[in-house]
Amino acid sequence: MAERITFIVGPVTIGERQPQTRRLPHSPNVVRNMHWAPRSRWTKGWKDASYWAAESALRSHKMYKGMRPVDNITISFEIHAIQSQDPDNMLASMKPIIDGIVQTGIIKDDTKEYISIDGLDIKRVSHREQELLKINLYIP
Repeated sequence: MAERITFIVGPVTIGERQPQTRRLPHSPNVVRNMHWAPRSRWTKGWKDASYWAAESALRSHKMYKGMRPVDNITISFEIHAIQSQDPDNMLASMKPIIDGIVQTGIIKDDTKEYISIDGLDIKRVSHREQELLKINLYIP
């Protein structure tokens, strides 16, 4: 039976003089038209947030002690968003999130040999403060 580890990623804030905060990653349509500098800051912000959230969740889990990289994991995403979301765009925007999970060392790489995507559950919320990104890792 697979162990489930759940954690929430975000919100992410970039910028010092004029900080901007997002609770969900930008869609690829927005990222494609973004200047390279803010695009790089957002990507790094989401990757770092994912790393720290996953690292914290893994460390607090009972099976973490002495854990080595596993052969594969299954990931599911739960997105609470105020606006309607296109599932394939939201899945594509999860690349920095997956990179942050790989950075924890729980798996060796983000190729299909190591990661399976189980699902993407998108729920509508009525207030921006309710937006969130929840990740479920299933470790065999």
